[in-house]
Amino acid sequence: MKNGKNRLIWAIALAVVLVGLSLTAIHSTAALSPTSYDAPRATSTRWDDYVRRVPTSSSYLSSSYYDDDDDDDDDDTSSGSSSSSSSSSKTYTVKSGGNRGVTSEKAVYRSDGSVKLTSVTSKSNNVVIGSTVKLNDKKAKVTAIGANAFKNCPNMTSLTLPKTLRLIGKNAFKGAKNLKVIKLNITKSIKVVKGAFAGLNTENMTIRVSKKMSANEVVKFIKVLRKAGFRGKVK
Repeated sequence: MKNGKNRLIWAIALAVVLVGLSLTAIHSTAALSPTSYDAPRATSTRWDDYVRRVPTSSSYLSSSYYDDDDDDDDDDTSSGSSSSSSSSSKTYTVKSGGNRGVTSEKAVYRSDGSVKLTSVTSKSNNVVIGSTVKLNDKKAKVTAIGANAFKNCPNMTSLTLPKTLRLIGKNAFKGAKNLKVIKLNITKSIKVVKGAFAGLNTENMTIRVSKKMSANEVVKFIKVLRKAGFRGKVK
């Protein structure tokens, strides 16, 4: 009788041991399986890193990703006045109540909805460009001057440009041979492309800036003008 009980106890013990070994083997197999939890977790980590490297949609709309002043066409390397890589290359005849001495004006849209002047026609000695123009029955800011914009102003000796201006392109004043004074109502330095004053004897010219421009901005702007090829006075 005792021998029978002993055999039963040993049998139960053996069964427990075998079950334990089986569970251990199953757990080890699962740990080595490619479908284990570690695999997707590693993939998730890589995806999170990728997402952190990609700018959010709001970043793309910020000025750091959508800088209007870096438009390639605004360097005005082309000779045509209607060439543009902005949102529209079509040239429009525009109207402005802020202009003086201007017979007609043409412009193209820039990528931010403002405009670049491509042609100004005047017989006056004193030409004033307003800060906004009316284009397609809508007002738009004048922020850039394109190539050959003033070639149809043979008598122009003085030119006033608006405070909204942000860029003066290559060959902007080409053809305006009598131009002596440029008045800029800007309060901060702007971009002036090298060659903007091509065709002019700038040593006999004067650029006047707004009295509201700080000394630091004036110094910065003078450096920009020198790099662009201007050799005249800045006051």
